[in-house]
Amino acid sequence: METRRCLWSLLRNATLMVSLFAMYVTEAAGAHDCDGNGVFDEIEIAGKVYWSDYGSEMIKRADLDGANDENLVDLGMNSGLEGIAVDTTAGKVYWTDQGTHKIQRSNFDGTVVEDLVTVGLSAPYEIALDVAAGKMYWTDNSTKKVQRANLDGSDVEDLVTTGLGLPEGIDLDLTAGKIYWIDNGTTKIHRSDLDGTDVEDLVTTGISQPVGLALDVAAGKMYWTDWGSDKIQRANLDGSGVEDLVTTGLDHPVGIALDLVGGKMYWADSDNDVIQRANLDGSNVETIVNAGANDPEFIAVAQPRPDADNDGLLDACDECPNDPDKTALGVCGCGVPDDDADSNGTIDCQEQAPADPSGCGCGSGIDGIALFPMTLMGIGWMRRRRGKGE
Repeated sequence: METRRCLWSLLRNATLMVSLFAMYVTEAAGAHDCDGNGVFDEIEIAGKVYWSDYGSEMIKRADLDGANDENLVDLGMNSGLEGIAVDTTAGKVYWTDQGTHKIQRSNFDGTVVEDLVTVGLSAPYEIALDVAAGKMYWTDNSTKKVQRANLDGSDVEDLVTTGLGLPEGIDLDLTAGKIYWIDNGTTKIHRSDLDGTDVEDLVTTGISQPVGLALDVAAGKMYWTDWGSDKIQRANLDGSGVEDLVTTGLDHPVGIALDLVGGKMYWADSDNDVIQRANLDGSNVETIVNAGANDPEFIAVAQPRPDADNDGLLDACDECPNDPDKTALGVCGCGVPDDDADSNGTIDCQEQAPADPSGCGCGSGIDGIALFPMTLMGIGWMRRRRGKGE
């Protein structure tokens, strides 16, 4: 029985390797989408910045350094693009359109444009997503509401409907269950629970005309643009400790987004027609897009998804993302996933006497290439045994 279990373990590993190798051969010549979310792995690994381009009435994107800027969705005349958000899990980009009074979405590449919310909106402004809960949140600065709905646009709810002047930027702290938003009419930054209750005033002084908002929940910070003073500022999540980060060279900054993996903040400067970024403390300001933007409004960052061994396959799809000795894309060099059975910081494949997950002395110490002849021998042995009445 132990021998048979061992052979079945080998066969299972060999089958996995054959399958992944077939995927590699099929897709090595071009882009691939290992997790089937409609976004090529190369794009997810690199990360992208998306923005709503009010002047050209287009959704656009570029690499995080501004290279390879491209037009994704042309909304045509009468559109009034404002807020934008991305769902990297499903490969979707969402936006608000004040001209057509809609909330829409498309695939990351701009295909399959869908109308989500088409009634009850007047001037939908900024938008934020709670992908895990299947919800989107937005501000409407004409109806003076904070609202939410399911990601497909169904079940629209009014959350905050009183005391608002001109609600604009919005973001979510899902850890604490809070909505943060900017009110340009009352010149305040507020927050509430996700259902709109327990409204608090957070920042009430030191701001002029705040517009865009982004949160770094882990660091306990919120960032915003102020187009009245042409600044980018931040504060603690409770509104204390307001800081000026960028105070020169700006002309009506609107949207702001954070790349927490890269330690960068990105913003759209609508009058300068540029997309810029800087370190999170405001240092090292760079203009990354200065020819492909026409009155850019809001901005969203699809942060890079990890590829630890830089083989072009997302770690989420890679059985052994830390294995430098792979036999093919995603295929472990020793035939088993990146396990560290003794928790010593070295994966089993790389040790002299690796742990044996199969319990039969044949699992993790065998090079993947050797699996093929050994598996064939095992199959022949089992057939002979079956021929003898086993």
